[in-house]
Amino acid sequence: MGSETVWAGRERALGWERRPAGVPLVTYPEVVRVAECMAVHERQRRWGREFDNGSPGWVSRRWITWVGERLGLAAEMERAGYRALRAWTMEHCITTPVADRLRQLPPPRGYRRGPLPVMDPHRALPERGPLLEASCLPWRP
Repeated sequence: MGSETVWAGRERALGWERRPAGVPLVTYPEVVRVAECMAVHERQRRWGREFDNGSPGWVSRRWITWVGERLGLAAEMERAGYRALRAWTMEHCITTPVADRLRQLPPPRGYRRGPLPVMDPHRALPERGPLLEASCLPWRP
């Protein structure tokens, strides 16, 4: 999404044109924001909550729009950037029935600070090994 705009600008500022070794540095701010957004999604999912009180049928769309806004790449997200995040939300959807969610108590105070348990679709996370084994994001080499 940002390869032609934001990241290309950073590469030019650093004097790096399409330098593979520079990719982590050039993309770092957006990677951190996406990770933050994913954590928000997962905390909401952990407690059976919908993002921004959205309805179950379109919560992932609403969340993806929010991610695009957080990245400052809303138009790019709208055009095609949503694909990888949409695939991720399909793997990390809220499975608690709506009736059960409406009856449950709110999350405990301070729930945003604690670690998240391993939840479906992950059974256990490997301590070491390729990122592909721990991630369900559709990576492209």
